Amino acid sequence: MSNVTNEAMLRPGSGAESIKQRSQHELDSARGAASEVIGTVKQQAAELGQAVSQEASNLGGQAKQSAAEAAQRLRSEGTAMLSRQKNAAAEELTHLRDALQAACSKLDEHDDRRIADFAQVAADRLDAVAEYLRQQDLSRLSADLSAAARRRPAMFYGGLFAVGLAASRFLKASSRHSQSSRQARGGFQNPNRNRG
Repeated sequence: MSNVTNEAMLRPGSGAESIKQRSQHELDSARGAASEVIGTVKQQAAELGQAVSQEASNLGGQAKQSAAEAAQRLRSEGTAMLSRQKNAAAEELTHLRDALQAACSKLDEHDDRRIADFAQVAADRLDAVAEYLRQQDLSRLSADLSAAARRRPAMFYGGLFAVGLAASRFLKASSRHSQSSRQARGGFQNPNRNRG
C-alpha cells in the first residue's frame, strides 16, 4: 500500500503535486509580502532620515539666527556704549576748554598776553575737537584715527601720550582741589591726626 500511496503522490495532478504547488505558491506569496514589507520599511526609513535631516537643518538655521541676533544685540550695545563715551569725552573737552578760557581771561587781566594767546589757541582747538567728536559717527572716527595713525605714527602715539599726561595732571589737580575744599568745610578727617 505504501507503493500505491507513493505513486499516487508522484503522479501529476495528484494531491502531492498540488501540495507542492500550493507550498511554492505560498512561498512566492511570502517572498512577495516580505519584499513589500522591506520596500515599505526602506521607504519609511528614507522618509524618517529626510525628516531628521530637515529638522536638524531647521535647528541649525534657528541656532545661526539666534547667534546672529545675539551678535547684533552685542554690536548695538557696544556701539551705544562707545557713543556715550564719545559724547562724555566731548563734554570733558568742553569743560577743559572752558577752564582754558577762564585761565585766558585771568592771564589777560595780569597782562600776560603771550601765554593768554597760547591758552586761547589751545581752547579753540579743544572746542574744534569736541565739536568734531559730537558730529562724527563711530565708524568715521575709527577711520580717521586709523588714517592719522598710518600717516604719522610717531606723532599719533606721542599725541596720545601727551593727552594721557595732561589728563592725569588734570585729574590729580581736581582731586587735590576737592580734598582741600573738603578740609576747608571740615568734612575731611586726617587719619594721622591725634585724637585725644
